[in-house]
Amino acid sequence: MAPQSRRVYVAWADKADDFIIPEPWSSFAKRYEVDIERYPNPFRLLTELLQQWPEKTLTAEEDDKIRMKRLVESIAGYPLISVGRRPLDFPSHPMSPIALALSLYLDQIPSPEPKLNDTMGDLGSWYSLRNYVLMCSVDDQKIELAKMTFNIIETIRNFENEHMNTTFYHPSALDDDERRFLSVLHSSGHDRIVFWPQTNKNGINFGPPIKLTGRRNNFLKTYNYHEFKFERIQTWIKKWVANTEDYSKKSQNFITGTSVILESLFARIRSLLLRSETHIGVGGICIDGGGRISYYSENAPDEEQKLIRNFVNNSLLDLNENRVHEHPFMNVISKEIGIYFEQAEKDKLDWFTKLKNQNLQTQELYKELLGDASSWFYPEISFSEPKEDELEETECTHGNSKSTEEKPQSKFPCIICEKEHVEDFQLSSGNCSRVCPPHWLIFNIANSSKLRNLSLPHELGPEGGIRTKEFGRPKDIIAIDANSLGTIFKSNFEWNPQPSWIQINDKNPFKTVEPGIVKEFMTIYDENRESIENYKVSLHEVFDQIRQINNEELDGEFIDPSGRTIFVQNEVRKTLSNLRIAINTRIIRRSFSFNANWSISLRNKILAGKHRLTPWVAAGDDLILINRILLTPQEISDILTEFHKDLQSKLPKCNISFAGGWSKRTGEGQERKQIIECVHEALNNEKIAKHTWKQRMRNSAKEDFRNLVETKVPCEICSKKGNEWLNDARKKLHFYDAKNDQPASLTVNLTAEELEELAQNEPTNYTK
Repeated sequence: MAPQSRRVYVAWADKADDFIIPEPWSSFAKRYEVDIERYPNPFRLLTELLQQWPEKTLTAEEDDKIRMKRLVESIAGYPLISVGRRPLDFPSHPMSPIALALSLYLDQIPSPEPKLNDTMGDLGSWYSLRNYVLMCSVDDQKIELAKMTFNIIETIRNFENEHMNTTFYHPSALDDDERRFLSVLHSSGHDRIVFWPQTNKNGINFGPPIKLTGRRNNFLKTYNYHEFKFERIQTWIKKWVANTEDYSKKSQNFITGTSVILESLFARIRSLLLRSETHIGVGGICIDGGGRISYYSENAPDEEQKLIRNFVNNSLLDLNENRVHEHPFMNVISKEIGIYFEQAEKDKLDWFTKLKNQNLQTQELYKELLGDASSWFYPEISFSEPKEDELEETECTHGNSKSTEEKPQSKFPCIICEKEHVEDFQLSSGNCSRVCPPHWLIFNIANSSKLRNLSLPHELGPEGGIRTKEFGRPKDIIAIDANSLGTIFKSNFEWNPQPSWIQINDKNPFKTVEPGIVKEFMTIYDENRESIENYKVSLHEVFDQIRQINNEELDGEFIDPSGRTIFVQNEVRKTLSNLRIAINTRIIRRSFSFNANWSISLRNKILAGKHRLTPWVAAGDDLILINRILLTPQEISDILTEFHKDLQSKLPKCNISFAGGWSKRTGEGQERKQIIECVHEALNNEKIAKHTWKQRMRNSAKEDFRNLVETKVPCEICSKKGNEWLNDARKKLHFYDAKNDQPASLTVNLTAEELEELAQNEPTNYTK
């Protein structure tokens, strides 16, 4: 297989000359802050991911199917790095940024199959090595593991040799790290010798690349598109947080705990999509993040919805069928529900006594307490229909994040849910049965999550290792959210599809054999462009609405110069299928590019280092961060500035920015502001910051910035207040600008008194 000269489009490309500038591992790893001494090449890193897989069996001991899955998940940025958790589930873990960086590196290398060319001609492609491996992984492909392993090794070798301008990898022998990679993946045992390459007169014989072009064209005929998300997540969190400050001094746990429980559920759903027999693995995932996952499977929509709902219902239970998709906090759930059982029995609660009298087994008791979770515990599940996003008009209360008239739907008596006043009540294991099981779990999962985050290697403890009274107490709380992600993801690409039959002459691949037919195809494309490029609309529906197909206008045929008989309708269908796959691939690459780069910048610029913030909530682009190591306001501002700059340098073609709320914990002793108050202030300030940022974009002289908010209208009262507050003096701490062509980020830090004054205004409507 010869080295590839074709280039890969940038994930955020908007026209056909936006190519990635290829980087060999040495410079790429340096730019992404990967330790080049520890990981001098990508094979060393792949080897470690496979060797440290946190499951009971070594990778090489598994059968071909499991080894294939582990390899593909490592290539794709979805390796297991902790029990039940992958990099996007656990951004603060030290392996997360380097595992994601490896996948981004592989996403710049062209696919080893030259014909995988998106119907865009031979000049460029949406298909990288990463996406090629994803396509290989689709279960019905029946791809040989040895052949795919050889393709990966040879493609990386050729890429490195080409861009290092040297024979870094010798043509007749594998280097030590390549050999370690094969040993850890397959073993060097005699019965695994087929997984090691042979040689011929030209050196190592890796064999031909796997041909996916034909199989790829059947993908959309075989699989159905699904989208799963939760509705009104913030409202759901508010319901479970409401009134908790009256029952615990650690009421902030209920904000952290609800977020962690949702993150854990998404971790389990990712595992289901990657490992379930009814799904096609990581190659089926389309969009992953922002509280939703979209993907492909063979299941019809009603079958898939039933399966997902049943899985969510049982997601808090330690059932045999669930253990392969392990809950990251199942040990905490089992322990704390056990404590809850004991206390309920001691207190002789009527509802618990009735359950016990039914002689239920422990597992059945758990099911009574935690089963059917989608109907009473989690936010409402939505299985989205394939329709365009619509503007939503909503009411702004000008900084009152606590207000909610709804209450949790717990199945059991609970003093928090019922707002029952109990003098001097502080939630603990000795009185836990006074609250419902979900409140008890939320509280303790938050405790466990904090311990895990604060036990990671970059958390060095107090300065010099000497405990002080103030160390660890939150001084500042910052809530952050990315701006206009939906709009950014929808940005267009100037597609220029070319029917395959005009690419038959090697010297001139764009020579038009039948000008009239090509013109007819472009008419079809122009008339149906919106539905063709909408990956949520099935290709069957697209074909049904094309009048030329339905009116039998394309039933002709012709003979091309090579003697082939070309059936026009078949070629039109094939070309449109190719184009749809290319559109899907663009969405997949764009989603992963954002998720990976956001997570890497978060870990490297905010969560690690001498000056760092600690995550209480890290749900994709939704963050709540605390200052627990006595940083100054200027040091916090420097951290956020570096995060902004790093994010934009990694995503130069993406108009990414963030808006945030900042709250300072003031007072001393009994007068010290409660942490939960600071959290609410930060969330209120974040809302005002979002309105402020949107208004600044609407008023921008740059069309690109105005397009970010489209026709959305922010709250006039909040945006006015935010812009007045963000004067020149405050910009030094709260305005983050990389002095480039991308938008600035900002935070707002109104005091409690200023927020209270703002909230006195009558509610107004805005669009989002």
